[in-house]
Amino acid sequence: MVFDVPPPLQVKGRDAYRKHWEDWLKNFKGGIKCEFKDTQITAGGDVAFLTTLTRVGEKNIPESGTWVRVTVGYRKTDGKWLVTHEHASIPAS
Repeated sequence: MVFDVPPPLQVKGRDAYRKHWEDWLKNFKGGIKCEFKDTQITAGGDVAFLTTLTRVGEKNIPESGTWVRVTVGYRKTDGKWLVTHEHASIPAS
């Protein structure tokens, strides 16, 4: 399950998540750039969390995009780390 910034409010399942991103990425005409900062990972035996600030913008437009807070939860299942939850939000002004 994903709670993301661009609509819809939540996305459930791998196929829906892939379509959500494919549709959103079509908005970028000149290519995409991603920036990450303040990334932290906290892990236990079978559960982990990643937090980061992320900005996705137009590749050829400096300072484009909005900084977004991202938290990803992982669970180790059958020896593999799988994403079980993702949340992204924009600070309210």
